[in-house]
Order: sequence, then C-alpha cells, then structure tokens
Amino acid sequence: AFDNIKLAFIKRKNELIVTLFIFLSAVLISSISIYFAENQTGNKAFSSVITSFWWAIVTFTTVGYGDAYPVTTAGKFIGCITAVFGVGLHGILIGVISSALMDIIKKNKFIPGIKSIQLSIYSVSKYAFLIPSSKQ
Repeated sequence: AFDNIKLAFIKRKNELIVTLFIFLSAVLISSISIYFAENQTGNKAFSSVITSFWWAIVTFTTVGYGDAYPVTTAGKFIGCITAVFGVGLHGILIGVISSALMDIIKKNKFIPGIKSIQLSIYSVSKYAFLIPSSKQ
C-alpha cells in the first residue's frame, strides 16, 4: 500500500510542486498584506511579517487557533480571502493526490471484487423500472 502511495506522489511530482509553489506564494502575499493592514493597530499578533506568516499558515490550513485575528475591516477582508483560498487549495491538493491514486488502482486492479460491484449496479439499473414510483 505504501508503495502505491509513493508511486502516486512520484507520478504527480510536477503537479504537487506547482501546488506547493502556489501555497507558499499565497501564504507570503497573505502574511505581508495582513501585516500592513493590522500593524498600525498595535495588535501584537501582527507585529512582524514572521508573526503574520504564522497567522497565514494557520488560516490557510483552516486550523484557526484564535490566538491571532484581524480587527480592521481590511484585515478581516484579507482573512476571508485567505480562508476561502485555503479551502480551495485543499481541494486542488486532494484532487491531484486522489487522481494519481485512482490511476494506480486502475493500472494494478488493486480493488478486489470490482467486477461484482459493477455487475450489481448494472443489475439494479436494468430492473429499476420495476420499482414502483412514490409519485402520485
């Protein structure tokens, strides 16, 4: 199983590198933006770009500890964009990895009993017209 996962990561190496580059770029842009939006308020959580970087990573990964949060309108807007972009980035990452794993599963015919599952679906769909409708 671990060999299949390793092979999946190797197979999609370029896509994973691009996703990592997008993640790091977005975190850097977000941390610099939130620093300039919140630094003037005296909020200690955003006293430097490095501490803002911590907030950006926590927000991107949707952990949200609550130890740092923006108080200005611009900061809250940046926080919303960061959180939404983080969820989208998770979707991209999951899609890349699951696509690679599905390719390996199809190639190796890794799932036993797949033909019986397909046959069951075919049998159900073939006789679906015999099931009475609940609509009156």
